[in-house]
Amino acid sequence: MPINIARFIDRETAEFTVEVLTPMFLGGANGDAELRAAPLKNAVRYWWRITQGELSHEKMLEKEQKLFGGVTDKATRSLVDVVVTGSVRTGNVEEEDFIGKKFNPEAGHSVSLASYLGMGPIHFKGKYMKKRILPAETFSLTVSYPKENKENIIDALSLFAEFGSLGARSRNGWGSFNLLVMNDSISLSPRKKLLEKYGEEVSKIFKVGKKYPFKLGISNEQPLLWEIGMGNTWEDAMRLAGESYMDLRQQVLPFPQAPPNGVQRRHILGYPVTKHKVKTWEENRKNGRMPSQLRIIIRKTGNNYNAYFFHLPHKIPKPWDSSLGSELSVWQKIHNYLDENFERTT
Repeated sequence: MPINIARFIDRETAEFTVEVLTPMFLGGANGDAELRAAPLKNAVRYWWRITQGELSHEKMLEKEQKLFGGVTDKATRSLVDVVVTGSVRTGNVEEEDFIGKKFNPEAGHSVSLASYLGMGPIHFKGKYMKKRILPAETFSLTVSYPKENKENIIDALSLFAEFGSLGARSRNGWGSFNLLVMNDSISLSPRKKLLEKYGEEVSKIFKVGKKYPFKLGISNEQPLLWEIGMGNTWEDAMRLAGESYMDLRQQVLPFPQAPPNGVQRRHILGYPVTKHKVKTWEENRKNGRMPSQLRIIIRKTGNNYNAYFFHLPHKIPKPWDSSLGSELSVWQKIHNYLDENFERTT
């Protein structure tokens, strides 16, 4: 049996400390919070695809399998190794982190903002239904890779550090982190450089029509990144994010008074939506879910916690109703609202 010696020679290693900023629902099949390498490796793989955005889908998958492993015609082992070490404290179920309530006009009553941003792991009354890794915990992350792939792997880790998060409901701010470099031979690429290398005008992204993320979006020569606000604690930042997200959804993309029978503009922010099913999207339940392109990110600078909206644009992988306008026109409406209410950050 031939041995792929590329896994053992001409390699480099990047070492990091991961500081957890918001409760992280990272765990195994039983739902218990635990440190596992697989989600971290999947995250590196996900952001690596942005570095390959110029390739066709077929060429990208071929290149991805050679680097990260996979099974197509034959199984290949990954050339990228990810190791996670450390011991972290976890929070129990039925506990509550009160980040505030807000009156929801569509529901007719005040709702828990924690639940609004974390339904599933968090009960509608605001109590945790799953264990989570607690804020302020740290663990070590080591990534080794072939030297010839250094540039793209470091850029993937840089994208992850700038825009990523980990675990369930991570697109709504949960599982946010700071990634701290621990070895002198490695430096992450700054946001400006990443945008120069992988950024594209949002109108061109939708014209290409790929139904998965492949470029960082830019409009008016600025990234699709808005600072929501700053707080002294992670709870403050998540409260600002929850209030702002509810306002955006209801002011920019309101549902009609009667339950809709088909696709509505609100659905572009992700699916499913409570009490607003789309029959044609439900026919294949295996593929019924659609994660949001508009993400909430929490980052820490000094002693302050900053909340951001970040849009990673692409065509949705669902049938869209053109009578609602183009997908791009709906996103432009969202961007205009964000520009009116928040500051873009570069």
